[in-house]
Amino acid sequence: MTRIANLGACVLVALCGSILPRSAAAVDESKAAQAVQEAKVAGKLLSTAEALKDIDILQAALEEAHPGVHRYTPKAELDARFDAARKAITRPMESIELYRILAPVVAAVKCAHTSLLPAVETTKKLNSVMALFPFAVRVLGDEVYLTSDFTDDAGKFRGARLVSVNGRPAKELLAILLSSVTGDGDSRTAGRGRLADQLLFSKRLYTMAGIESPFRIEMDVQGKKVEATVEGIPFPKLQERAEQARIAAGGPTSDADYRAIGSDTAVLRLGQFSEEINGKPGNAYLNEVFRDLAASDKKTLILDVRNNGGGSDELGAQLFAHCVNQPFQYYRDLVVNKLNFDFWRDDPEARPLPEDFVQKQPDGKYRLIKHPNWGELQPAEPYFGGRVIILVNSRSYSTTCEFLAKMQDSGRATLIGEETGGGFSGNTSGPGSMLTLPNSKLRIEIHLVGYYMAVGDDHDHRRGVLPNVETTYTINDILKGSDLELEAALKLAGQN
Repeated sequence: MTRIANLGACVLVALCGSILPRSAAAVDESKAAQAVQEAKVAGKLLSTAEALKDIDILQAALEEAHPGVHRYTPKAELDARFDAARKAITRPMESIELYRILAPVVAAVKCAHTSLLPAVETTKKLNSVMALFPFAVRVLGDEVYLTSDFTDDAGKFRGARLVSVNGRPAKELLAILLSSVTGDGDSRTAGRGRLADQLLFSKRLYTMAGIESPFRIEMDVQGKKVEATVEGIPFPKLQERAEQARIAAGGPTSDADYRAIGSDTAVLRLGQFSEEINGKPGNAYLNEVFRDLAASDKKTLILDVRNNGGGSDELGAQLFAHCVNQPFQYYRDLVVNKLNFDFWRDDPEARPLPEDFVQKQPDGKYRLIKHPNWGELQPAEPYFGGRVIILVNSRSYSTTCEFLAKMQDSGRATLIGEETGGGFSGNTSGPGSMLTLPNSKLRIEIHLVGYYMAVGDDHDHRRGVLPNVETTYTINDILKGSDLELEAALKLAGQN
């Protein structure tokens, strides 16, 4: 998930650190010190006191800075999870063991933009030399299927249902991995969707379950039990093969695609709400699309925002503004807990938030009033008043879901697909600050702005954006390359 908020240089400085350059010597000194600390973490056992101290720091930072820490999970429930984590510290342990205890606790916040990261040294190994599970997967219900086979026998096990890995049942492993992966709120698709994205399943097999190469796998292949032992593949090579497979399957190669289907219908795919789309400023690209819709007198727009993780706040509001003809409020509230944070004390680059960008509220928190989408916004020209059909899935997040929530709330669109991973009522994102726990070197980026959408109460604000027409894939649909959402959209538009 990505979030780009054009809040002005001083806010970005305040939230993300000074933009003044440091000397090369200072940078080298800082990197050297970090390398020494990472080397100490690698292979080092944390004492129980050190692990407990890191838990205290993590909990305090989330409570202090994360404006949505109790948006979905009551304080008593989250406190109980942290207390259970403390009770699990019964012996000295490695940093990655502490990660396995704390990652589900952080996931319990139910914030798609907030997750615990391993120490830098572990992440470097994962992204370079560690041999990872050499398959892409899809999770359908509580079953894991191998949808791409990246071994040297490519395709041999494609479509197989995973039964076990290294003697551990696939359903048990799935439960462990899902405990550390979340979307916003109670989205029922987010975890399964994210595990299938960017080879996350392969990485989490190690970081959460401790499973390493070689992989002894048991599979169900068309009703027959098959066993095999396969060697893992380093992430760079795995990523290369995954990209080749994606392109071979007809995956997109550009930021966006816009095309006509018949005389009355157009399809726009937006891969991300980027400030630059296909080499043009994002706002200019959207303006061109809507000028063409008007000039060609299109009656239906099919908008594909599947796998769109978000991006520029302003572009999301602009896209909505082209689809309405009345002034509107986009956000109900933009919440910041404080102007300065205790966990910034050890960060010489951190600066307090500027007071003229916020307005203090009766509860002691602050409202961000200098956001470009704050207040009453105007419709954009040219206006498109035709039918809008939007394709969504579990990997639609952040800015994308803000736009979707407004479209659905205003009755301007029919959504086809599955529940989004991002929340209907908003999210916690915007600029963030990275906290590195001093002993384990585990990391977490805490985003500092709580986004609350101006939408009605006749929706479930704890869920993702729910489709009007739901699609459900089988493994055969996936293997055939079926596009159930587009098929349903074309039928609805009368283009089947």
